Amino acid sequence: MTIFVCLIALCLSSCTTIDPKHTKDETAPITRKVTFEENLDKLIGELTYDQALLTWGEPASVFNGDEIFLATWGDSKSGRMIFPIYKTWFNLPIEKGWKLQLSFNKISRRLINWKYDRW
Repeated sequence: MTIFVCLIALCLSSCTTIDPKHTKDETAPITRKVTFEENLDKLIGELTYDQALLTWGEPASVFNGDEIFLATWGDSKSGRMIFPIYKTWFNLPIEKGWKLQLSFNKISRRLINWKYDRW
C-alpha cells in the first residue's frame, strides 16, 4: 500500500508544471523556442549565398533576375493512407515536405527576402 501511495505522489508531482507567465518574480526572463522563421528574419542583410550553400548545400534550382537571384531548397515525401469508413476502404495520397526560397542581391550576394513553406 505504501508503494502504491508513493507512486501516485510521484506521478502527481511530475505532472505539475509551472507556467513562466504566472511566476511571482516579474523580472525573471521568459525563455521560449526561437522559430526557424525568426532566425531567417535576423539573417536578412547578413547571410551570404556562400553561407547558405554551406548550410543547406546546393539548391534544387536557381532563378536569375536582373538585380536579384532566387535559390530554392526543398524536400518532399509522398505515400498513401488506407483507412476504412464503415464498409468502404479509402486509399488517399498524402505528401509531406518543405520548401525554402531565398532571394539574394546579385551584387552583394546577401539575403534580401525569404519564403518558407511546410506541408
